[in-house]
Amino acid sequence: MYQRRLKIVKWLTWAMMLMEAGLMVLGLWMVIFSSSTRAMILGAVITVVAMEGQVLAKLWYWVLNSKYAILTDINALQMQVAELHGKREA
Repeated sequence: MYQRRLKIVKWLTWAMMLMEAGLMVLGLWMVIFSSSTRAMILGAVITVVAMEGQVLAKLWYWVLNSKYAILTDINALQMQVAELHGKREA
């Protein structure tokens, strides 16, 4: 169950990373090829925001990956406890 959810999270993370990479390229293009100072500053801001967005996407994936790993371990532990309890009563 958790593997299916983690696969969805992986796809969403990759989509966010690609979107942020595209924004970074756009921002860098604006910084390098624009002639006005206002456009250069806007490009720099877009680049920095896109870089921070990538960091947040990676952190979001890491948190959910850890959550699903812990939940999987807890479910396995619950099954082991139930199995031991069943053997004890028999």
